[in-house]
Amino acid sequence: MQRSNFFQGFAALAQEMDMNIAVTYLEAHRPKPRNAVSIINGRGEVVLNYSKVFICDFGKDELLNPEPNADDIGCDVNCSPGESFSVCRLRGAEGEVTVGAMICADREFPEPATQLMLNGAELIVVPNACGWDDIRTAGLKTRAFENLVGVAMANYPAPVNNGNSRAYTCAAWKEGKAQDTLIASAGGAGRGTCR
Repeated sequence: MQRSNFFQGFAALAQEMDMNIAVTYLEAHRPKPRNAVSIINGRGEVVLNYSKVFICDFGKDELLNPEPNADDIGCDVNCSPGESFSVCRLRGAEGEVTVGAMICADREFPEPATQLMLNGAELIVVPNACGWDDIRTAGLKTRAFENLVGVAMANYPAPVNNGNSRAYTCAAWKEGKAQDTLIASAGGAGRGTCR
């Protein structure tokens, strides 16, 4: 996959723009492919490969039905899980940061974010592909707060899965006063806010 024109196009764009880019794809793996994300640095180099550990592989029995209900089948039913939570160093406009990644359902469990924090992550990027609600918002905010890391989640834009990409800081207080940990959001038809 990383040799494909699709992937190489992102590597070239990262280098041209001097920008760090995360790209999601199905990674070739045996016995089944993996749901993966690669982070490409501003020089066009792959600096992190991560494969989703907490896969949604439910619904195998539903596949045996003559007319299976797609809503009862997990999106990773034909995928193998990943095995580790690696981090990388990225350079940005304000200096360097240690970054890790989780994919979609990984963020619903405390272990991935905790392991990434223990591995040195200061920021966790989360490609996501599911509907969004208050429970998932609370979980994402909690992952940032409990691990003292920033978390940035990118969901499909609305109307698919109701959009709602967002980023949170772990700083819930400033100068002794509680503050909203949301630092950026993109919802609706590409509209977003930053603070």
